[in-house]
Amino acid sequence: MGRVGLSPLGRVDVAVIGAGLAGGLLALALAEQQLSVVLIGPAPLAGWLSGQGAGPIAPATAWSYAGVGGAALGPWRALEQRHGDLGLVPRRLHVHGSPLAPVAWLWPREPFAQLDLARFAPALSARLEHLGVRQIAAAVLGPPSPMPGEGAGSWQIALQSADGRAGELVARQVVLAAGAGCRALWPPLPERLRTSWAGLLQLECWPDPAPRPSRWLRRVRAGGMVLPSRFERLDLERRSATLEQPAWVVDAGLVPWGEGALLGQISLVRPGVELGEPPDAAWMEAQLRRGLAQLDPTFAALPGRYQQVPVSFCTDGRPLVGPIDEAPGLWVFAGFSGAFFQVPAAATEQAAAMATASAEARAS
Repeated sequence: MGRVGLSPLGRVDVAVIGAGLAGGLLALALAEQQLSVVLIGPAPLAGWLSGQGAGPIAPATAWSYAGVGGAALGPWRALEQRHGDLGLVPRRLHVHGSPLAPVAWLWPREPFAQLDLARFAPALSARLEHLGVRQIAAAVLGPPSPMPGEGAGSWQIALQSADGRAGELVARQVVLAAGAGCRALWPPLPERLRTSWAGLLQLECWPDPAPRPSRWLRRVRAGGMVLPSRFERLDLERRSATLEQPAWVVDAGLVPWGEGALLGQISLVRPGVELGEPPDAAWMEAQLRRGLAQLDPTFAALPGRYQQVPVSFCTDGRPLVGPIDEAPGLWVFAGFSGAFFQVPAAATEQAAAMATASAEARAS
């Protein structure tokens, strides 16, 4: 990642704030449109799996199941055709009905795959560098501000590196792709963009000796993925605007991750649009393990490390993608409920729209 100096970093066509999946793939699509791009995040892309990056703008990508199937595989395969291996691994998908009716079957006819994030993050970072995208590990100090005397469409971003060095960047267009951190960067965003806290268990390696026989563990250790037929999280997100008290659900899944696996997901949604303080991790882990035990008692006792991150979503299920009308040159790219399914195609569409806007601005 680039260094943040004390002097201005110059002017670029686009600054993308948020170096998770959404920001990284959008930066790639923008570079393919021949725009000069800076990608800004609190940690390097390659730091996703090493625990780097903290705070509300840290990408949640590292703790995603990273599964993708059906028609959504097409954009991923197209990306690999253009940019080489990005870590797409074929997977056999096993689906269960619910914790109370755990009937399993294979996903019928549809191909399925998973992004190996240990390969994906450095591969994406290398490809961005090859295309001239400057990657900066820094915090953004408040909302972007319009450049005085520059007219519509020029924005200044104040930055600070981890060691306290300050810098600034001027961009003709700015994209808010920081997930749960977007509202802090632009408070007037629509209220349908909301946040939740997502937690899961990280198994750094498979337990040895193995617990009592479990068909789910066997299937994942053989390279499969175990997912619920329907994620309760999606229903909770859709009714979040009517909540008067915090609500939570557990979705039972198990997928390969590095030398181990990721297990389960608990989603906590609070009333209103503010992220708020992180929930008590011990309480969240206890509820997660209790929910997992309904599917398989083995899961509740696995020696996983609890991890939780804030994530963004939209109450109507449609991500918040496009220009911010009252702020010419400012765009948003957030609120994806199924990011690995949705982001590649959405990034291509938004990059094309931004390239058109950039050309029109230059011509005027």
